[in-house]
This record gives sequence, structure tokens and C-alpha cells, in this order.
Amino acid sequence: MNVTFLWDNTRFDLASLVASSQQSAWPVSNLANTLRKKAWKTDGTGMAFIDIDFAKPTLCSALGLVEHNLSSSATVKIQAFSDAARTDEVYSKEINLYEPIIGWGESGWGNVGWGGYPDEEDLEFYPRVTQTFFLDESLVYLYWRVSFDNGDDEFFLGRMFLCNHWEASVNLSHGFSLELVDPSNTVESRGGQFWTDVREQYYLAQFDLKAIQDTEIWGRFLNLSKHCGVRKDFIVRLIDLHEKQRAFTTFYGRFTKVPKAQNRTDKLYSSKFIIREVV
Repeated sequence: MNVTFLWDNTRFDLASLVASSQQSAWPVSNLANTLRKKAWKTDGTGMAFIDIDFAKPTLCSALGLVEHNLSSSATVKIQAFSDAARTDEVYSKEINLYEPIIGWGESGWGNVGWGGYPDEEDLEFYPRVTQTFFLDESLVYLYWRVSFDNGDDEFFLGRMFLCNHWEASVNLSHGFSLELVDPSNTVESRGGQFWTDVREQYYLAQFDLKAIQDTEIWGRFLNLSKHCGVRKDFIVRLIDLHEKQRAFTTFYGRFTKVPKAQNRTDKLYSSKFIIREVV
């Protein structure tokens, strides 16, 4: 896939969300909050589902999960229904939460050239977890369910996207940069000691799309720019050549500046994107 955005989450944020399990201090309504640390937590169970009732039939083609502690063996299931009672299933897709990572860790699975699911003890080396899953087709329905199977262990989830997505017709141009910014402040005392105000690190991505099609500019690009501005969050999946790139370049962020379209020819445009990860 080329660079891909999951961005128009407005209807999910306004939808009715009902979970089969939740802690009173960590309700499922937290998934509609942009603060990734304000999470939904299950109450003593590793198997739970969320029923999503949109205000009206909504086009969905992708699921995004931000900030969770689901295990490397967990699965997620996406379903659409034609009725509120959820007896008439019209779509279903079950997927492994983690895909095999080439050369992951030093476990028996992590052999270069083969790859495997990260061991539980390796997950601390994983970047802040943001994952995207794509439906087999774009669907327009009112009633949805997303189910999680985490075995016997309860879990939390910080933010969810269930929405349409835009995959650009072109990929990143040469010159793409991905910087890990550490905003912590370190001061040296007169005695030679160091004092550090530790703050959370974040990714800063800068890239150009130099051949955006005319039809995308007047639809997807301008809708993305207008909807998000520098005020709203989205998920971006930057590089998709192999599993490790997906794991480390998919993140939850915002524009630092609204991207603008520059006309190159009658049919092609270019734009520069600067995206800061939301922590």
C-alpha cells in the first residue's frame, strides 16, 4: 500500500458505544476521546466486544487501534449487521492482532528470513502500538461490532477508529524523514550532576507526495485538510514494504501545519506533509 490515512472518525466519536465488559472508571466512551491515555478497560476478562450504532448508515473501510496492551496472540473480529439486534450478519472478518515480524527478537520464531509474532517480553521494545486493519471492501451500515480475544487476560484500549480511509495514488517521495524527538530537558549542576525533566518522546514525520492525481485533490486531499486542520487527530500508515516498516511507521498524530496543494501540471499536484505523533 502507498501512504494511507484513517482520518474521518467524526461519526464514530458521536456513535452509541456499548461494551460487553468495562471498568466503571474506564468506560468504553473513552474510545471517542482524543487522549490516548484515557482508555477503555475490560473488567476481569480477556474476551470482550463493542457494539457501535452510528446515527445513520456510515461508510467504513478500515479499523484503527491506538495504545493497547493486547497480547501478541490476540485476535480481533470486525462485523457488520443489518439489524440492531445483531442477528443478521452481513460482513465478518477475523484477524491476528500482530502480524509476523521478519527477524523479530531472538526467540525461536524470530529468525531472519522467517519472522514470527513478538514474544511477550519483547513487546516493551515495540513502538507505541498503533495498528490498522482494512476491510475487504468499503461497506455502508448502521450497526457494527468489534470483538477482541485476549485469552484470559483483561486489557485496555486507548482510542479506536472505524471509518473510511484514503490511500494516496503515489507513495512517499525521496527525502522522507522520520525523527524521534525527545523533549526532555537536562540541566547540569555546578557539582557536575545531571537533572532531567523527563517528557514523553514522539515521532515527527516529514514527506512529500509529488504526483497526487487531480481527482484526489478535489476529494480526498482537501477533505482531509479541511476536516483535520491542526486540530484533529488521525492515523497515518507511512511505509508498507514489509512488516517491520508497518510496525514502526504507523502512528497516531496531527498536522503541525495544514498541508497545501501545489499545481504541477493540469492533472498532477504535490504537497508537503509534517505530522507530529500525539502522545
